[in-house]
Amino acid sequence: MPVEFDADSFKPAELKWTEQGPANIGLGVAEMDFGTAPVVVDTVHDALRSGVHGYLSPARSLATRVASAQWQKSRYGWSVDPEMVRLVPDVVTALFRIMTEYINPERPVMVMTPAYPKFELY
Repeated sequence: MPVEFDADSFKPAELKWTEQGPANIGLGVAEMDFGTAPVVVDTVHDALRSGVHGYLSPARSLATRVASAQWQKSRYGWSVDPEMVRLVPDVVTALFRIMTEYINPERPVMVMTPAYPKFELY
């Protein structure tokens, strides 16, 4: 995929560069060297201007689950029942819920490394 923008990949003031130095490549979970895409900034601004910042209503929650199922189908050909889609705020919460709700507690869970350290806490 071609990148259509330039980035200063060495920013000395950033924590990852001050700890690792320019001889290393930062491959963190939240890579921020490329900044935020303008469409994301615009979407967040629109959401903030709307003044609606609470939990999703049941109708919006259903619409989100349906949209997610449709995206899985169009992107991967995977048919997902929207009723089986669970909305979570982040990856750590998703992993926690999977391990506590769907995996037998008597069975081991393998976490591939290197991994985000918080994944290994559960």
